Amino acid sequence: MEEMFEIERRGHVTVLSTSESLKANTAPILRNAVKKLCCEYRTNLVIDMRKMPSIDSAGCGALVSSLRGVRISDGEIKIAGPNERVLDTLKLTKLDRVFEIYQDLDEAIKSFSGPLM
Repeated sequence: MEEMFEIERRGHVTVLSTSESLKANTAPILRNAVKKLCCEYRTNLVIDMRKMPSIDSAGCGALVSSLRGVRISDGEIKIAGPNERVLDTLKLTKLDRVFEIYQDLDEAIKSFSGPLM
């Protein structure tokens, strides 16, 4: 489970991708991954949700706590490609007002200013 997230650097943006649901048993893995990235000064993050089947309240909590940590380091987390089920949960919890959500991963990456490689 430690390898839940595939982490890819795209210029000055880091993309975290997973095909697992984000819920109580996996939420700590997200928080730990984001904390580690912050320690490496990688704070422009995109959570790629294109293959994520679902998210629950614990997963939403992990997103918010991760965002707080990233913002302390002057970074940002954006969300890309949530399916209808995940997007409905993000809207229900009003997280669509907290996070920038993009249907396209490349658009989410491009939304960060700076050089892309």
